[in-house]
Amino acid sequence: MLESPLRVLCSTALAVALCVAPATYVSAQSTAAAPAVSSDITVLSTGAAPRQTLRYTLVKGATESGVVRQKMTMNMEMGGMAMPAQSLPTMVSTMQYTVTDVAPDGTAAVTGEFVSMDIDAAGADPMIADAMRPQLSAMNGMKMSYRISPTGEVSNMKIDGGAAQAMQAMQAMGSTEQMSVSFPTEAVGVGARWKAVRPVSQNGMTITQDIEYEVKSLSADSMVLDMVLVQSAKNQVMDAAAMPAGAKATVRTLDGKGTSTVVIRFNSAQPSMDMKMNVNMAIDLEMGGELNSMNQTMVMEVKSGPVVKP
Repeated sequence: MLESPLRVLCSTALAVALCVAPATYVSAQSTAAAPAVSSDITVLSTGAAPRQTLRYTLVKGATESGVVRQKMTMNMEMGGMAMPAQSLPTMVSTMQYTVTDVAPDGTAAVTGEFVSMDIDAAGADPMIADAMRPQLSAMNGMKMSYRISPTGEVSNMKIDGGAAQAMQAMQAMGSTEQMSVSFPTEAVGVGARWKAVRPVSQNGMTITQDIEYEVKSLSADSMVLDMVLVQSAKNQVMDAAAMPAGAKATVRTLDGKGTSTVVIRFNSAQPSMDMKMNVNMAIDLEMGGELNSMNQTMVMEVKSGPVVKP
């Protein structure tokens, strides 16, 4: 028996939501190393004196733990009919990171382990919570690795093994690549602004990210940025892991905007952030010879930072 179009649309919408959500996870397209992430950076202002060059200073052997909480609410309209708003379960993930090596040029090799992947289902649809929980828990214990340059460019990302469903869940998530902060080569001070433009390919979908940063405070060991993120996507077919065989989802439009405060510690590869983002999109779903269209608005909140020990 075919699944109902509404249920498949909800699953597809969830996959897209996870795809565009700016969390600090790594995407797992395969176990092979992923290509380096390259940002087109334009400096808009170097800010006030005194100025300094922004560089990561990671140390071999350093370890840290980070936690991410990601909450989403979706409003959908299908065939001109508004559906009840859906509050998705809050995804809660804890990872442990270790700097395994630092090259002479300062590029660090980092490994991470998914210590805990779970959900906080309070106020969420039990059906969606039940569908998400096994996919996320399958990721517990998985390990990944990547390299990060002193200026924040991420490369050589890969996953060490893991179950197929865990890989599918990870494909649907935001990534360390997606939210890594690339620094300008120029020395900057408080009030400096720069823009980074990069394509993000996840879940069979290509999204363009336009991010503008402004330095709010700066010291020798840390920096606080205000960030404005704009996302867009052109008409394209989406390869969503959550969809059943034979179904086809076409994203007609996607437009999103988010704001965040980001805390960078130059001796830590993982930034802290508190972001809120709104995304509007239109999807066409073909299944069983029928075509259904959906318009959707998502509100996402992402909070990430180091694990605070009691």
